[in-house]
Amino acid sequence: MHPPTIEFFNYTIGTEHGRMAYRQWSQAGSAKPWLICAHGLNQNSRHLEALANRLADDFNILVPDFPGRGLSDYLTDKLSYSYLFYVPLCQSLIEQLKLGEIYWLGTSMGGLTGLLLASLPNTPVKKLVLNDIGPIIPKATMQAAAFAGTVADVRFASIAEAQEKLAPMLAVSGITDPAMKEAYIRASLRQEPNGSWRPDNDQGIYHYTKVMPEFNSADLPFWQYWHSLRCPVLLLHGVHSNTLTPEIIAEMKKCRPDIEVVDIPDTGHAPHLMNDEQAELVRHWLLRA
Repeated sequence: MHPPTIEFFNYTIGTEHGRMAYRQWSQAGSAKPWLICAHGLNQNSRHLEALANRLADDFNILVPDFPGRGLSDYLTDKLSYSYLFYVPLCQSLIEQLKLGEIYWLGTSMGGLTGLLLASLPNTPVKKLVLNDIGPIIPKATMQAAAFAGTVADVRFASIAEAQEKLAPMLAVSGITDPAMKEAYIRASLRQEPNGSWRPDNDQGIYHYTKVMPEFNSADLPFWQYWHSLRCPVLLLHGVHSNTLTPEIIAEMKKCRPDIEVVDIPDTGHAPHLMNDEQAELVRHWLLRA
């Protein structure tokens, strides 16, 4: 195990001013490549801690809590929880820390943020790992986010109750090991002063689903960014995913037949990245010349 340090980055993006937390695995003066691991919509940096621990021998690793999650500040304008905010925020972080060239691994929202960042001119992203996300968010996934927003204020009396009620979500991600189940649930929740547990995020991350319902009734495409992408891409695909479908993968390959796709069995959206097998897939691909 490689314990990370917890650092903070002060940002000003448009009218938003705040502090973003990130976990860092690195040694001063290390020449190892930098890897940024970016979590999904309702996750935080702790969901990627197991992966980072497994990869820290070969990479300097930075795992942010996106605003509104974990130890990071919540945004004032809830509609700023969007890719229009996340991309310049990550650019600013990379520039301020002077990371230079980086590898990027992202689950769902974090993957699409990396895709947009990697499509820019003079991008620092040299390799991109997309965990169950492509250049389109299907309507079914948008509707799932809208539903999550309706139950975002849920409370649990105990970790055991949360684990029982969230069991279907864990199964979708392929999480069956009891210790892994508990670790994922603990990463997902924050304890309140009264002892109850709630999701460790701002309910405002779902605000767009409530005030702009048109986003829930159609696919949301980002194909123009995919067509501008030039770096190598590894695509991790949960075989039962309704977010990254075989049809989307086939369309992605039309302009990028060189992308590497790995199917993760018994998994939907999205692979958990918490065991040795999935970590080794990532390590092997990133270190390959």
